[in-house]
Amino acid sequence: MKVDRKQYRVHLEDGNFFYLAGIWEPAMGDWPLSFRIITVAANPEVSRYQERHGAIIRRHQVMDWLDRTVPENELLATPPAHIFLIDKLGSEARQPTLAL
Repeated sequence: MKVDRKQYRVHLEDGNFFYLAGIWEPAMGDWPLSFRIITVAANPEVSRYQERHGAIIRRHQVMDWLDRTVPENELLATPPAHIFLIDKLGSEARQPTLAL
């Protein structure tokens, strides 16, 4: 995540990785193959830096997203508080910025 000239790394507190929900559109005419990341309102940790962030899909939810077995409104929700750690990147980086 980039805010002004500062860059941050956002990761799950449990160390697991996640995916960003997106949709793709096939190439049509002069328009190339493209995709879009779906966004949700930022959760409490991220909202200190920006209003929205990519909708996260956890590892155990991947097939639910791809197979459409769980309603979108359940998968594409703002994550709860205390799920992310945010680390400042660069020469000034120290300890994690937030660990609520």
